[in-house]
Amino acid sequence: MNPLLDHIHTCPYCGYSELEAFSPYFPPGALDMINSKVVDAWIPQDYCQDRTITVAINTYKLAIYCGTLLWLVYISGLPGSSGV
Repeated sequence: MNPLLDHIHTCPYCGYSELEAFSPYFPPGALDMINSKVVDAWIPQDYCQDRTITVAINTYKLAIYCGTLLWLVYISGLPGSSGV
């Protein structure tokens, strides 16, 4: 087992993915963004088993995408977000 392959937490039910080090803070509007861009398009997959390199790359991509969505909500100044 390679710990680098399992560094990403991915929900098998909704597809939300995050690094172990991600902040638990979700800016206002982020949950709606994750639901519309990730959850609604998710085809259930179980990433909870030992991962191959290809599967690990997919989980990293999901985590980057989810993190990007959270950041976009934060910087866009959506109602209720602090924006920069």
